[in-house]
Amino acid sequence: MVELLQYRGVDVYLVSGGFHSLIKPLALKLNIPTDRIYANKLKFNRDGKIPMFYMHEKLFCPEKI
Repeated sequence: MVELLQYRGVDVYLVSGGFHSLIKPLALKLNIPTDRIYANKLKFNRDGKIPMFYMHEKLFCPEKI
């Protein structure tokens, strides 16, 4: 389906409630540019730990909760 849409000139986006780093390999396999991935991003501190993650601003609106 993705290939057909791209063949027809349709911009394809990948939207996920998962994490960008886990979705990126799938997007690359489907030839979806990484700037068309909308997913959460992990932020690592200097110790390599994950103190928090960023929910994609277009997917998460705290003021609506």
